[in-house]
Amino acid sequence: MTSGDIRPLRFNTARSIVCEPGAIRQLGEICAALSAGRVFLVTDPGIIAAGLHEAALSSLSDAGLECSILTTFGQTRRKTSCWTRLAARAPGI
Repeated sequence: MTSGDIRPLRFNTARSIVCEPGAIRQLGEICAALSAGRVFLVTDPGIIAAGLHEAALSSLSDAGLECSILTTFGQTRRKTSCWTRLAARAPGI
């Protein structure tokens, strides 16, 4: 492989990761500090079935943030563009 074979790539990760008991309750405060007006929460049906998303939604609501949630991304057809799926499931984003 030569340097001409390598495609440019830029990977940006999270500014910070909060890992402590009850950290999900800080989500609204953290998003508000980043000047978020609306939040798009992506999760899977298993998390929803277990009720683990409720604390996140509560924290966002308590911070006065509007939230849309996408839970069916694994069940959509691959040929549909990501943006089409998002628009269909989260109007207004």
